[in-house]
Amino acid sequence: MMTDLTGYAEWYEKDQEALLQIIVTLKMEGQNCVHNVQTSKECWDRLADQYEGEGDQWIIYLLEKLLMTPFLDTEPMQVQLNALTMTTQ
Repeated sequence: MMTDLTGYAEWYEKDQEALLQIIVTLKMEGQNCVHNVQTSKECWDRLADQYEGEGDQWIIYLLEKLLMTPFLDTEPMQVQLNALTMTTQ
C-alpha cells in the first residue's frame, strides 16, 4: 500500500518526463521497440535488450551500421567519420 501519495505523484511526473525525453530522441525503429512501455526503466530495459545483442546479432548490427550509414552533405565530414570510427571500435 502506498503511504506517500505526494511523493509518488512527484516521482511519477518526473518519470513520465524522462520517458518522453527518451522516446523523442529515438529514431522510428527505436520508438517501435518501446511501444506501450509505462516507465522510463521499462523503456531503458527494452532498449538494452534490443540493442545490446550478443555474439552474431551484435556483429551484424555493427556491420550494418558501418556499411549502411550514408555520408550526408548536410553534416560536417569529420563528425560522420568520428561516428564510423566509434562503431569500428
